[in-house]
Amino acid sequence: FAISLGLTKYALIATLRNKNSLIFGLMFPLGFVLVFGAIGGGTSKTGVGLSAKLADSGAPLVRALQALDANKNGPIRLTVASDDQLEIQVSQGKLGAAIEAGKSAGEFTILTSTSNPIAGGAASGLLRGIVDEVNLRAAEAVAGPDFKAPVDIKSKDIAGKEFRYIDFVLPGMIGFSLISTATFGVAFPFLSLRRTLVLKRMLATSAKPLSFVVSQCLSRSVQAVVQAAIIIGVGVGAFHFLLPHGVLTFIEMLIIAFLAISSFMGFGILLANVAKDEQSAPLLINLFNLPQFLLSGVFFPTDGMPRWVQLIADNLPLSFCNQAMRKVATDGAHLTGVLPQIGGMLAWSVIAYVAAAKTFRVE
Repeated sequence: FAISLGLTKYALIATLRNKNSLIFGLMFPLGFVLVFGAIGGGTSKTGVGLSAKLADSGAPLVRALQALDANKNGPIRLTVASDDQLEIQVSQGKLGAAIEAGKSAGEFTILTSTSNPIAGGAASGLLRGIVDEVNLRAAEAVAGPDFKAPVDIKSKDIAGKEFRYIDFVLPGMIGFSLISTATFGVAFPFLSLRRTLVLKRMLATSAKPLSFVVSQCLSRSVQAVVQAAIIIGVGVGAFHFLLPHGVLTFIEMLIIAFLAISSFMGFGILLANVAKDEQSAPLLINLFNLPQFLLSGVFFPTDGMPRWVQLIADNLPLSFCNQAMRKVATDGAHLTGVLPQIGGMLAWSVIAYVAAAKTFRVE
C-alpha cells in the first residue's frame, strides 16, 4: 500500500507535466462546452422573407408577420428584399420560406425550396397557421357576435425543464475528457517509462505490477474528477446548467466520473502495451477513441442512426458513461437508477484489464 501511494505521488507529478493529458483531457472538452454553450444559448427563429412590394401594404398578414418579427421572443426572423433576392436566398437555404404578392389583392405565394426541407416545412407551416388565424378573425368580424368557430382549441402549459443543447453536450464532454485522459494521458507516459527503462528498474525493486497499475489509476482518477468538476462548474456558472438535485447530483456525477476513468484506464494501459513506440501510439489511440466520439452520443444523439448501428453504439464503453451522466444530470436519476450503465462500464473494464495484463511488458 505504501509503495502504491508513493508511486501515486510520482504519477500525479508526472500528470501535471503531461501537456497531452491536459490538452485532450481538459482544454478540448472545456473549449467545446464554451463554444456549444454559446451557440445553444439563443432563441431559435425561423427565417422568413417578405417581398419589398408588400412591406408597406398594410395587409393583415403582413402586419401579423411584422408584429412577430418585432417581438424579440417571436418565432420568426423577417427579411425584406426584392422578389429576385428572396428567390435566391430561399434556393440557397438561407431562408426557410418567403412571401410574395399573388395575382390579385389578398392573394399571396409562399416560396420554399428543396435545399432546406426542414426549415421550409417549419416556415410554411408557421405561415399557414398565421394565415388561418387572420382569416378566422376576419370571418368573426363579418359574422358578428354570434360567430362560433367549428373547432375551438384551448392551450394549457405544464411545468417542465427547458432542454438546451448544453444540457446534452456537457455530460458528453465529461465523457470526452475521461476517455482522453485514460488514453492519451496513460499511453504516452507509459511508453516513455518503458523506453527509458524506468519501468523495468521500478519493477526490479519491491514494487509489484499491481502497485504500479493502482498508482496510475489513483493519479488519473484525481485528475479526471477535478477535470469533471471544472467542466460542471463552468457549465453551471456560465450557461446555467441545471443540476436537478443540486450538490447531490454534482457528487453523483463525480462518482460516475471516478468509476468511468477507472474503467477506461485498462484501455490506456492496453494501448500502451500494444504500441511499439510513441509514433504508433497516436494511431492506435485515435482508432480506439474516434468511434467512441462519433457513436457514443458525445456531440449528437444516436437515435437517428440505423438500428444495427445503434446496437453497437449503445454498448460502447463511452456510451455507458454518457448514458449514466445524462440520466443523473438531465433526468434527475440517482446512482441506483444507472446501475445497468455502471455494470456495462465495469464489464468493459474487466475485459480491458485482463487484456492489459496478458500483454503487459516492461521494455
